[in-house]
Amino acid sequence: MATPLIVRSLNYQGEPHPVTIKRVIVAALDELPLKGENALHKFKLLAGPRWTPVPPADAGVSDLADWGNGFIKISCEDFPKPSMNLKWASDTLNKLISEANVRISVPWCPLFLLISLSGFERNIQ
Repeated sequence: MATPLIVRSLNYQGEPHPVTIKRVIVAALDELPLKGENALHKFKLLAGPRWTPVPPADAGVSDLADWGNGFIKISCEDFPKPSMNLKWASDTLNKLISEANVRISVPWCPLFLLISLSGFERNIQ
């Protein structure tokens, strides 16, 4: 069975550090409850630079994983507690999914992949 969400955190073995409150969520779009191709495309447009066609390098996704329709990565370190940052990232993902599944049609816009594919091409060479 696949794991739909990967939640990452950092720990410096008990040492205080500002980044320990940061939480990151990574998910494969194929594992999200999106209703059809239009919802999938709308989700990619709404996610903007948070969506990549390949797994993020620091996502904890196996190289053997099927890339499918790509991945979304949402991170937050704005709040004073780690649980608050995770809640914000989770709520943001839920809002993106809800908005993508709304049946209002969006004009078919091409995805701008320049930034996403530049990292992919660097990894191939």
